[in-house]
This record gives sequence, C-alpha cells and structure tokens, in this order.
Amino acid sequence: MYAFKPMRLVLVAQDFPPTRGGIQSYCFELARNWALACERFVVLAPEVSGARNFDADAPFDVHRLRATQNSFFIAAALALGRLGRSWVSFHSHWYSAGPALALRRGRATGPVFVAAHGRELLHEPWHRVRSAQAVYDRARRFALSRATCVFAVSQFTSELVSRSSRGRALVEVHPNGTDPTRFRPGARVELRRARGLELGASIFLCVARLVARKGIDTTLRAFQAVLAVNPEAQLLIVGEGPERAPCETLASTLGLGSRVRFLGALNQDELVCCYQLADVFVLPARSEGSDVEGFGIAYLEASACGLPCIGPNVGGPCDAIVHEQTGICVDPTSVAAVSDAMKRLAADPEARSRMGDRGRQRVLSELNWPGVAARIFRSIQLHSVRSQPATRPDPA
Repeated sequence: MYAFKPMRLVLVAQDFPPTRGGIQSYCFELARNWALACERFVVLAPEVSGARNFDADAPFDVHRLRATQNSFFIAAALALGRLGRSWVSFHSHWYSAGPALALRRGRATGPVFVAAHGRELLHEPWHRVRSAQAVYDRARRFALSRATCVFAVSQFTSELVSRSSRGRALVEVHPNGTDPTRFRPGARVELRRARGLELGASIFLCVARLVARKGIDTTLRAFQAVLAVNPEAQLLIVGEGPERAPCETLASTLGLGSRVRFLGALNQDELVCCYQLADVFVLPARSEGSDVEGFGIAYLEASACGLPCIGPNVGGPCDAIVHEQTGICVDPTSVAAVSDAMKRLAADPEARSRMGDRGRQRVLSELNWPGVAARIFRSIQLHSVRSQPATRPDPA
C-alpha cells in the first residue's frame, strides 16, 4: 500500500510527546508508521521537558525547536526553508501551515498538507477585538484553502473545515485509529477478582480529561438513575482535570458513595485493564462554544477492548461509534437518554457482546493506526505527484 515513489516527509507537530493528549497520540502514531515508508522522515516539534529522553527512544528523527506555542510556527517555517522544496510537509495544526504555504509560493518548499481535529477550527482567541479576530480568521482561511489537502478526522470536522475555508479547501476524511494489539479484550473475571470488584456487577467506565464538555456531570446523574434499578452497578472514572473536585462533590451530593470511583490518571497498562474489566464505556461529550469533540479516540480504545460505547449523537464521536452497531448514540444533554442507554446495556448481555464484537472488528479492519497511516500516506503521495503551486483564488 505504501509503494509508489520515494518521499521526503516532515511532520510539523506543535503537540507531540512526551506531552500527552489526543493530538499527541495522533502525531506519534503517524510518525511511527511513516518513518518506515519514507526515503527520509523527520518530526519538527517544540522543545519540552522530558523531550531528550523520549527522542532517544523514538524510532525516527525528532528535531526540537526552541520556541513558545505562539512562536512555533515561525521556527517551523525557518526549519522548512532550510530543508528545501524536495520535502513534503504535513502539519498537525493549520497554525504552522500558513508560513509553509508562503514558502511554497516561492518554491522554497514542497506540497503542504494539514490535519484538522476540531477545536482549532472554532477557536477565537481575539473575539474581544474584532479587527484582530478578523486577521486571525483570514490566516486560518488562507492555510486551509491553500493547503494541498486537509485531512479531517471526522465528517463533523470536515464540515468545520469547509465552513472555515468558505468551501475553498480540498478535504478528505480519515478517522483516527487505535492499537488493537495493545487495546484488546482481557480476562474480565480474573481482573475484577484481582481488584476486589464484584464479579456479577455491571461496571461502567468513563475515560476522559475531566473538563466540563466531557459530560461527566451528566454521566453521574444518569448513573444515579441506573442505581435505582441496578444497585450493584459501579462507575469507574479515569482521568484528571479541573472538573474532578466538582464531580466528586456532585457524586457525594447524589449519594453515589462507593459505587463511583475516581481513579485519576493511569498509565497505559492500568488503563487497558480498566477497559478489559468493564462492561460498558460511557462518555456523553458535548460541545461548549468552540470547545468541541472532534472525534474521541477513547471510544475506539473501548471498542478495541470489546466494549459497547455510549456517546453523543452530535459531533465527531458519530464517526467513532456506529449507532446500534458498535454502541448507542444519545442526546448528550439529556440525563434520561444517557441513563436509558446505560440501563438497556446493563440488562442485555447479548447486545453488549454483539456491539463489542462489531466494534473490535471495525478497529481491526479499518480504524487501526497502521491502516489509517497508510491511507493518509497514500493520499499524500498521490496529491504530491499532481501538486502544482496553488491557483485557487485568495480567500477574501
């Protein structure tokens, strides 16, 4: 699938390990796969704490740039200029693509590709200063509309790209992936016994950064209704964030007691164990202004472990969950809708098994990182061969 022509490819990643997050995982997994396929491959990323140790073990070259978040795009442009026009660049954010496209116009660098995730397409850092925000919007529109191709992680994100670029961007949808060799079903009974969990209880799992839009408050209120009919049920919440203390207070106020456990941030082995011992994954993420869920890799991790997922019926997670096939999509603002889905799956082990099996098969066949990386790489190759300096009209 990779065989086409030799390529020199640079991944410009403003968010990259050892810092943690969904975009960091996206960039690392693409880099790990692309490094094997390129004639030459390198990552440009910011200098951060712990980078030296991480880079020493990375299976590809990482060039660290001494720059702040606000100046990274300038440092990246200078580095791209030094690499020259024989290199193709893939940008994890539109921010760094603008200067690269300016270089592209002068034939100082090769084709420019951009990833689109979600939140960055709605971000309005200068909303209180209309003239400054207009300049920011124009820069975003220029980067998206002039890129050789924009790779959106979901149909929802693709629509945001089209809106931000006023329909001028060339967009392809390539959903995120996960690692089904790491995230896989396990020995549920043994794992529960080892952790002192009730063997026959319905265990719900939520994995998220604990911020308001993840809907942890809705999950807790829905779980209260679940306990009314299933008093042995348990809810495990994995993650840290500013909403942890308010959520713990809410759990106490709702009288959930020991039926809810806040486990904090876990390493990956511990996280996999949580997926493996649970029955249902639930995360009714919602949109709050410009803070949106562009996809939701946690849904795929759960599917890879054979869990049915309960998620929102809006936004990027609609690409991560196939409604009534790999899980149930509900109104994320409705406590009743979330609790009904939780109660339904708790009472129907056959449905849980069927949805979990379909979810894992989908990950194995489509949504695994080697497959995702190969499809994006193949598209980069094809567009690079056809690419000429942009002739589309400048965005107004």
